Parts: sequence; structure tokens; C-alpha cells
Amino acid sequence: MHCEVCGSDYHKAFRVIIGDTTRIFDSFECAIHALAPRCEHCDLRVIGHGVEVEGRIFCSNHCAATETAPRRERDPVEIASEDSFPASDPPAWTAGAANVPRAQVTPALPRRLQTAPRRSGKPRP
Repeated sequence: MHCEVCGSDYHKAFRVIIGDTTRIFDSFECAIHALAPRCEHCDLRVIGHGVEVEGRIFCSNHCAATETAPRRERDPVEIASEDSFPASDPPAWTAGAANVPRAQVTPALPRRLQTAPRRSGKPRP
């Protein structure tokens, strides 16, 4: 029997019967390639249960919710904001950590790490 997907003549080929149609494959890989539906959102093959919403097949709840969520109208401010991001120049200010000495920003090391010997056997300064 010849696989209908790859054409291989394999002695362990198998038949898949769907309704009145019989199909022949030499591996599950070929059968999945030919028979598994694709997610309508991300186009992945759905192997397993998947999610069906209003007759549409999705690979996950996330894809189903993303694709079937009601579309809302975007306002002009939102569109302009998305079109201008990322800005060409970063802001001139920072979140406030620039003027703080590093010792205050970084927490102190535990004592066991401060006095741990180096590989040479000498204690750290």
C-alpha cells in the first residue's frame, strides 16, 4: 500500500476510514498532515481536542478568545500613539535612580558572600 501523502510503499501502512472514504498512510505524521484541521487564528495543526466555537476550530482557548472577541473601534489618539511608538528619542528623564549612589540602589550582599574566599584562598577585601 502506498501512502497518499509521501508516496512511500511501507509494509506497515494503515487505513483511516472516514464515512465512505478510505485513506492510506504510512505514519501518523502523514495522517496528521492530511487530516488534522488548522487553527483559524495561528494556523497550527490541531492535534487533540482543540476548541470549537461557532463551527470554527482553534488550537487553544487563547486563540479562540482572540479571534472571536468583538472588535472595537480604535480612536484617533490610540492610533496616533501606536504609530509613534517607539519614539525616535528616549525621554530626557529617568525613573529617579540616576542620581542615587549605586550602593543605595543595589542591596548589600549577605555576610557569607562578602567574606567568601577567592579561588586563590585569599579572603575578599
